[in-house]
Amino acid sequence: MDKKEIEYVSGLRHKDWCKIGKKYYKPAGTPLDQEAALKDLKDIKKVLDEVGVKFWLFHGTLLGAIRNDDWIPWDDDVDICVMEEDLLPKLKEIRKRFMDLGFIARDPEKTAGTKLNLYRYNQKNSIDGLFLDPTYKNNKYRLSRTIRYPRTFFEKEQTIEFKETIFNVPSPPEEFLSWTYGKWKKPIKSDRPNHERVNSKKIYYKHKRKKH
Repeated sequence: MDKKEIEYVSGLRHKDWCKIGKKYYKPAGTPLDQEAALKDLKDIKKVLDEVGVKFWLFHGTLLGAIRNDDWIPWDDDVDICVMEEDLLPKLKEIRKRFMDLGFIARDPEKTAGTKLNLYRYNQKNSIDGLFLDPTYKNNKYRLSRTIRYPRTFFEKEQTIEFKETIFNVPSPPEEFLSWTYGKWKKPIKSDRPNHERVNSKKIYYKHKRKKH
């Protein structure tokens, strides 16, 4: 895929992407190519470190790193998170850097938060932008498109070594996983193929992304 195609596909409207997206990544539920996933994760780290945007391992990637000391065998994407206020001012530059590395870099802007989806090697990498909303429950939570997390998980420094590389993790990670998944130490499949069940009591729906 040449640079012109990457730029074109990265900028498609959502409805047009839905028509052709399956050409560029495997269906949801297809287990990761773990070697390719590690290369993706390290290149994502390189870009975000270079532009000064802090990130954390998140969701299934964090769960695998803590519980399995490895990728979850059936996981189908790489998950990290950043703070929305750090990401948005640099989003244009970040997308360009990812495209220069061969990623399709899609910003599916909706009314519910920020998410940057990266596609390479026929698989998906998700960067969730977590935001604050002072009008929501006394501003105690970092919020994604669908789930709320106590903001304190992201306000204390903690790192782990995963695949011979140091990464930030929500702190303490075990409590974060309990918040997100409930009983996370034993796999509990969700109603989505090859996914573990997210704790539905933590669901949140409300947010309009700020313009930058």
